[in-house]
Amino acid sequence: MDVLAIPSTEKIFSSSPYVDDVIVIDKKVKHKSIIRLNNFIKELRKKSYSKIYSPHRSLRSAYVTIRLGVRETYGFDNSSLKYAYKNIVKYKQTDHEVQRNLELIGENTEDKSWKISPEIIIDETEKEIVSAFCHLIKLMQNLLLLHLEVFGKRNAIQKNILGKLLKA
Repeated sequence: MDVLAIPSTEKIFSSSPYVDDVIVIDKKVKHKSIIRLNNFIKELRKKSYSKIYSPHRSLRSAYVTIRLGVRETYGFDNSSLKYAYKNIVKYKQTDHEVQRNLELIGENTEDKSWKISPEIIIDETEKEIVSAFCHLIKLMQNLLLLHLEVFGKRNAIQKNILGKLLKA
């Protein structure tokens, strides 16, 4: 399974053992213009996809779907251009996003078995980065405490701010 993702979600999908390829669509910079978007779609066509499941309801997603010319397409009934999809699934606002997306791909979500934790693989370098970041936050919290102790400014506003920082 390939996933079309925006730059900020690329790492999440590439960490999943169920995703074969993450294709980044940079709709804010690289693929912003219609010409660049069409060139991007031409590259996607080379992969000859047989199905598209589009959880996004934007006009851009519908446009990409139409231009790819894939026969079996799935989208929600409240898509900006729902007629771009051959199979329309009811978008239930009250359902959890994961539940809606599972229904889009035809999964039964009547019971609660759909509530699963994602499987991701995190390499050691990423774990070290997160650990260092958490250590930095703790250090900053301790520096703030020290500053408040040294200058003796423990009024109600500072206690409120400190409380919020320590909960982070």
